[in-house]
Amino acid sequence: MPMSFANGRMVVKDDDHVVFDSDEGLLQVISSHTGWITTPERRARWRWSEIESNIDEPADIDQDYVLASINPHADVVIGSFRASAIDGKGVTTSTGWYNASGTYVHWQSDESVPIQGTAAYTFRADNGALILNERVCMYGYLTLGSLLYTVTLRPVTFEYYLMVGRFT
Repeated sequence: MPMSFANGRMVVKDDDHVVFDSDEGLLQVISSHTGWITTPERRARWRWSEIESNIDEPADIDQDYVLASINPHADVVIGSFRASAIDGKGVTTSTGWYNASGTYVHWQSDESVPIQGTAAYTFRADNGALILNERVCMYGYLTLGSLLYTVTLRPVTFEYYLMVGRFT
């Protein structure tokens, strides 16, 4: 395999295919982290009544959970995680393993009628901290009678195997 060096750049080729190029930027893993975290239960309530005052308590949450202190130069998170939750009957449900490089959307509720809501979770490296961001937007919604309606997001447990680093 021929190699070439010019202007501080090294390129290795196999015929015409570039196998290595020092200008591409390689991921330098600085540290790895394993563990788990459980987010709290979230609820949104809504009631409309001609007799009583209206109740409108949406859940609009943007919460950061610091999982570890990391090198402040790290700005990339890779790895895997799985999410599990206990349903209203006490049964643990798990969603399998996912790539931690993006946003995971989770919804679990005991209600069977249409709901409005989203729960999104993102792992990120930010100013020397490994963070799990939870973004929840839920609205209880019912248009019949004067019933109280509650939408519930059960606690979610994340088991994670993550590496943080930077491209150099």
